[in-house]
Amino acid sequence: MKKNIFCIILSLFSFFVLTCCSFDDQSLYKDEVHISQLLACDNFDPHRNNTIAFRQICDGTVWEKLLTLDKNEKPVPELCIDYSSSLDGRSFIFRLRRDVFFHNGKKMTADDVCASMNRWIKNYGPVRSAVGTAVVERLDTYTVHISLDKPFMMLPYFIAGAAQPAAITTEECCRNEDSSGYLSEYIGTGPYKITEWVPDKYVRLEKFTGYSPYGKKGSPPDGMAVYKNPVLNSIYYHFNTDEDVQVSEFLSGDTDVILNLTGIDAELIQDGPDVISKTLPHGIIGLVFNKRHGEGANLYFRQAVNAAVDCDALNRAAFGSLYKNDASYMEAAQKMWHTDSGSLQYNKHDIAAAKKLLLKAGYNGEEFRIIVCPANNLDRTAAVLKQQLEEAGITVRLVIFSQTAFLKARNDPNSFDMFITTFASSPVPALNIYYDSDYPGWTDDAVLRKKISELEGVGTEAERIRLWTEIQAYSWEYLPMINTGHYMMKYAWTTRLKNVIHGRDGIYLWNASLLK
Repeated sequence: MKKNIFCIILSLFSFFVLTCCSFDDQSLYKDEVHISQLLACDNFDPHRNNTIAFRQICDGTVWEKLLTLDKNEKPVPELCIDYSSSLDGRSFIFRLRRDVFFHNGKKMTADDVCASMNRWIKNYGPVRSAVGTAVVERLDTYTVHISLDKPFMMLPYFIAGAAQPAAITTEECCRNEDSSGYLSEYIGTGPYKITEWVPDKYVRLEKFTGYSPYGKKGSPPDGMAVYKNPVLNSIYYHFNTDEDVQVSEFLSGDTDVILNLTGIDAELIQDGPDVISKTLPHGIIGLVFNKRHGEGANLYFRQAVNAAVDCDALNRAAFGSLYKNDASYMEAAQKMWHTDSGSLQYNKHDIAAAKKLLLKAGYNGEEFRIIVCPANNLDRTAAVLKQQLEEAGITVRLVIFSQTAFLKARNDPNSFDMFITTFASSPVPALNIYYDSDYPGWTDDAVLRKKISELEGVGTEAERIRLWTEIQAYSWEYLPMINTGHYMMKYAWTTRLKNVIHGRDGIYLWNASLLK
C-alpha cells in the first residue's frame, strides 16, 4: 500500500515538474522575428513577380506549388500526391492532396488548381511559349490534366522552379484581379499568410493555424521539400536599401536576421558566439540590352559593348570578393549544365576591338541610356561600366532609380537602352528568364526560340547537354544580355534563432523559433 502511495506521489511530482518546465520553455521564446531585407517588393502576386525578394519572402512560405525542388534540384510533390507523364512528354496528370486549406479556410480542389495554373501560364512567357494554347483541365475533384501539342519534358521543372512561381491560390482570387490585372487578395496555402504590408517599409506574415504539412514529421529537409511546422506567430520583413543601416541594426540587435549582403558590407559580419552567417551562390550579374529600340537593337553595337567591358572590375565594384568570373550561364555546382562554351567572347576588355565593332554598327555618338537601382550595390557597377564604355567612345547617360521606379522604367522600351540586374540561378537553362520575349530586354530571336523549344522537348540527358552547349555559345554571339560573372550573397542571423532552413534562394523560417 505504501509502495503504491509512493508511486502515485512520484507520478504527480513528475507531472508537476514537466508541466512547469513546459511553461518555462514557452516563456523562453519570442513570438516574432524581424528580418532586414535589402530588396523591396512592389506586389506579392506570384504569377506576376519574378524578383528574388518576392521568392525569399513568399515561396514556400505564403505560396506553395504542385511541385517544388529537392536538394538535387529535381521536381518533387508539394501540393500534389504524385504526377505522371506520357512517354512523349505531351500529357501530364497531377493527383492532388486532399488535406490542403487556403488562408481563408477554403479547401483546395482541382478548380482552384486549374484556375491558378492557367493564370500562371497566361502571365509567364517561357511556359506560355512552350504550351501554346493548351490549358490545365479538371478530371475530377482532386485530379488535373494538361495535354500539349508538342513535347514539354521540362514542364515539372518549370512548375517547381520558375522565377515566377506556379503558386496555387483560390479560383475566386484568380477571377478578382484589380484594374491592372494583379491579384486583389493574397490567399495561399503556405504556413504563413500576409496580414499587413506597408509598401517600401515592411510586410508582416502571420502563422496560418490551419496549415496542413506534407511529408514525414521529423524528416530532414530535402532542398525546398520540408515538413513545415510553423512556430513563430509573426515574421516581419523590413525593407531597407542602405546596407550600412542594415548592418548597424543587425549588430545592435534591432533585427534578428539580415539578408542579401554583398561586397564590403558583408565583410563586417563575422561568425561568433552571437552570430551565424552563411555565404551562398545566387546566380549571375547581367547587363541587359533593350533589343526593341535604340543602340541595343544593333548586334554589332551589343558586341562592341561586350568587347569593351572589364567584367572583373564591374563585379568587384558591387560584390567585393563575393563573385567569380565565369562565362557559364549556369552555376558551377550544376555539373550537367555548367559549360565554358562561348567563353572566348567573355571578359575581353579589348577597346580597339570595341571601336572597330562600333564602326560596323554605324554608331555616331548617340546617347546610350543605362538604368539601374542601388540594390546589390549595382549602382557602383554602373559607374564603372560608364567609364569603360566612354573609353571606347560611347556616349553614356546613367540614371539611378529607386527600386520601385527602376522596375517600372525597365518595363518601358522607350526609357532605356540597357539595365543592370542580377539573375538568380535556375534549375534548368530554359528557365533563364532573359530568353523570354516578354521579359524586359525583349529577346526575340528565331534561332534562340527554335533551340530552346528543342531543349524543352528532348528527353535524354546527352541531347539536353548538346543543345544547351550550342545555345550558350550562340548567346555569346547574339548577346541577349552580358553575363559579367557569378555573384554570392551573405546571410546572417542571431544564434538565438533555431531551425533555420537553407533553401534555393536563401534561408527560410518555416520551422524556426527565437529564444529571448
